[in-house]
Amino acid sequence: SAPEHLHRELSWNSDLDVLYDNEKKQKKIHFKIQNKVVLASLTERETIQQLATRFEIHPHKISQWKGQFLYGADTIFDGSSKPSFKESEKVEDKLYKKIGYLQVQVDLLKKNIGES
Repeated sequence: SAPEHLHRELSWNSDLDVLYDNEKKQKKIHFKIQNKVVLASLTERETIQQLATRFEIHPHKISQWKGQFLYGADTIFDGSSKPSFKESEKVEDKLYKKIGYLQVQVDLLKKNIGES
């Protein structure tokens, strides 16, 4: 078990550990808690903000987990493999960077054509 100052418990029908990383000022939330929070968010009985307060988790993190869950939901029963959520985010970031680069190139070309 972690030293007392690094460890705290959250509970929702069971006690689960949350490990705090004091150096990074982060907490590692057990995947079972993540699952329960996501499932609770899907029922929409409580708002994301209410869940965030209840579980002491930032609302953005809950929305992110929900998005990851929904992204992979269609692969649960079909047996296929889908690229991970993080992999698809990396591809998306690369594409946005490329779009930005190309937009700058187009703007430069337009400027050069306009000056001719």
